[in-house]
Amino acid sequence: MEIRFTYETKYGAFSDALILPDDHTFTESELTSMKEQRRDNWVAYIDSTQVDNTTEEQITEEVSESTVEETPQDTEPTP
Repeated sequence: MEIRFTYETKYGAFSDALILPDDHTFTESELTSMKEQRRDNWVAYIDSTQVDNTTEEQITEEVSESTVEETPQDTEPTP
């Protein structure tokens, strides 16, 4: 028995299927839980592989906008 399902996620549609024996004994609640777990694992995987798309220009702007307070350092050598 093949139970196909699709969920809408923040990354678009996630489609998958549960392949089970015809005489499986899972309840509707257990099947829903398995489907949601697959969806959640897929979303977590996509989340973990996202690349930071910050450009060099954006980084330069952020650095130039921030103010760095310098503290004078003792420059005399220690005897």
